[in-house]
Amino acid sequence: MKKIFDKILDPILYLVFSGSIAFSACTIFQSTYYKGIWVTGTSMEPTLVGSVLHSYGYEDKHDSALNNLERFDVITTFWPDEWNNDRPDETDKIKRLWGLPGETINLVYNKTEEAKYFTFSVYKDEVLKYEINSEPLKLYSDDYFNNIKVAEFHSYRRIFRTKIFNSPSEEGKNGIRQFTVTLADNEYFVMGDNWIDSNDSYKHVCILSLCNIQRKHLQGKVICIQGLAKYDYVSKKLYDRQKQEPRYYF
Repeated sequence: MKKIFDKILDPILYLVFSGSIAFSACTIFQSTYYKGIWVTGTSMEPTLVGSVLHSYGYEDKHDSALNNLERFDVITTFWPDEWNNDRPDETDKIKRLWGLPGETINLVYNKTEEAKYFTFSVYKDEVLKYEINSEPLKLYSDDYFNNIKVAEFHSYRRIFRTKIFNSPSEEGKNGIRQFTVTLADNEYFVMGDNWIDSNDSYKHVCILSLCNIQRKHLQGKVICIQGLAKYDYVSKKLYDRQKQEPRYYF
């Protein structure tokens, strides 16, 4: 009987040991190869939060990631010095990547009797390379946000919402963005998902006519958001972490 028990127990112990080693290796790799981040501020609402609760996860800061960015990746970046004259701040910013080097990008607000939506077009060498329409603006709410109007974009594997205005009465005051921008070979165009209040390329390039951000300003590509947590500004540590189904930005 003991021999039979040993034959059963040994494989189980081996599997448990192997699993522990694999889990430890993955945890060590993730914590050393990638950098942990947490979000502060509201510029990426409703996708990410950073006021009462803070979204947290990991970013890839290696050149291999930054040299192969795709449209609508979520990235971290420093602002150009020219932008910091407006709002001095040396911390990383987290935004969504809309325009890539050498492109002309065009965002138009379409308003008909039936629906309101945005059309986003991308040209390169005067040839239309990419175009998507947002879903018609609609009311969106969840446990964290009050009712807000959003534009929802569907692009390949990506679905994301942009915060436009809080109620129909506010239309025209907040979040209605329209522009055409041509990027040089080393320039990028980024925007936060909260168009009501996001300090980004739209504000500095389209409104203030300043320079675009460049490759040297990019810091990392966000690869996953693990959940929400609170932040202690004294100890500078996250606590009360609430892990959720990870949201990946490939």
